[in-house]
Amino acid sequence: MLATCEKLRPLLAGLLRGQYGQQIAGMKFFAPPITYDNIEMPERPKLRFMDKVPLLPSNLRAPKMQKKLKWMRGPEQVHNSLVHKQYGIIATGGGRLRWGHFEMLRLTIGRKMDTSRMFAIWRVEAPWQPITKKGQGQRMGGGKGAIDHYVTPVKSGRVVVELAGELEFLEAKKILDIVCPKLPFKAMVVSQEMLDKMKAEEERLERENLNPWNFKYIIQNNLGGCHRWLSPVDHKWFGKYLYLAIFEGQIPLITKTLQFQRGDVAAVPLGGVLPWQESRYKINDKHVLLLDEYFKTPSELNIMMMNDKSGEA
Repeated sequence: MLATCEKLRPLLAGLLRGQYGQQIAGMKFFAPPITYDNIEMPERPKLRFMDKVPLLPSNLRAPKMQKKLKWMRGPEQVHNSLVHKQYGIIATGGGRLRWGHFEMLRLTIGRKMDTSRMFAIWRVEAPWQPITKKGQGQRMGGGKGAIDHYVTPVKSGRVVVELAGELEFLEAKKILDIVCPKLPFKAMVVSQEMLDKMKAEEERLERENLNPWNFKYIIQNNLGGCHRWLSPVDHKWFGKYLYLAIFEGQIPLITKTLQFQRGDVAAVPLGGVLPWQESRYKINDKHVLLLDEYFKTPSELNIMMMNDKSGEA
């Protein structure tokens, strides 16, 4: 008996000192489970099949159309909120959805979701814009080519698909993260709380910005003669919706960044303050705005500036 106690002495001493962990009895508090009393399951929980070609009357020839790139540019003003206030996929850039993308979304989400407690709905129309293409090896001329396929143009901030029901965000994200990288534009999985937080963050930056020299004021007053190199889109959106920033590790719906030039060179603000300084540097033979102090610039721009300074010396 004494020999057994002697063998257990180091183990008991370690437990008392907390070497092997410490067991504490106390009152625990767990948050109440989420209730889904307001959820009403539809008759068909899965995404419906989308037609590859729009239905037209028999006496009407299929009309052709121009590129209409304006249907992909700028923010989405209508379908930018979640109908069921739960989860979904939003586009963070413009693009075109082909019929194959619709099928990929429908089949993947349909296989992964639990139809007994989840349902999904489309927030985009079936392909309707005709895209023409000439056959390979044809000479130039001869009129506009034949219709090759149909697409659905999507703007930044457009809700593509919603997933709702008796599920939490981690479940929805696990399903929707599979299809997000396969879309023809950058997209992200969001919840209603994330959308509210993004909107509140945008309003906070607008409210707490103490610098009167913001991008909108600069463009409207033609400071530094910026009208010479700005595009018509800059006069409409004032530097927004041109490229992406990072918001808590995710791509935001509304960007608060400025663009040097149409390319990979960009600046990301740290505090929402937009300092202005006229610059003589050029990228691709076009003037750029040198944003410093509160901004992080890519290494490519720093190398270009260093080479410029060494050349002047």
